[in-house]
Amino acid sequence: MRKIIVVFVAMFTILNACSKGVGNTPSPPAQEPGIAFDLDVTGINIALGSVFDFNVKLTSAIPSAQGIKLKISAVEEGTTILISPQSPDITSIVNTIAARVINLPIQKWVIVTVNVSSVATPSNSLSKTFRVVHK
Repeated sequence: MRKIIVVFVAMFTILNACSKGVGNTPSPPAQEPGIAFDLDVTGINIALGSVFDFNVKLTSAIPSAQGIKLKISAVEEGTTILISPQSPDITSIVNTIAARVINLPIQKWVIVTVNVSSVATPSNSLSKTFRVVHK
C-alpha cells in the first residue's frame, strides 16, 4: 500500500511540474503611456532678438525611467531653409523643460517644430509647431 501511495505522489508531482509550462506564455511588456505636452506659446510669437525662449510642459506621465527626448527644428516659412544650428536635443526626466529657438533671421517668419519622444521607445512621440518672427 505504501508503494502505491509513493507512486501516486510521484506521478502527481511529475504531472503538476509538467503542466506548469504548458500554455503559460510570458506577458507582453507594459505599453508606455502616449506622449502629451503643451507649449507656453501662442500661434504667432514675436522675438525681440535672435533667440526665443519657451517652455515645454509634459502633460502625460513620463513614459519610462529613461525619460523623454526633446528635439527642436526651425524652418524659414515658405521655404525649405533650415535655421541652424538649433539647440542640441535635450533628454530629461522632469515635466517642464526650458527650451529655445536660436539664430532667428531678422523680419522672417520661422516655423518651429517641437518633437517630444520617449527615450526607451522612440516611436512614442508627438510633434507640435508654432510661428515666431524676429522683429
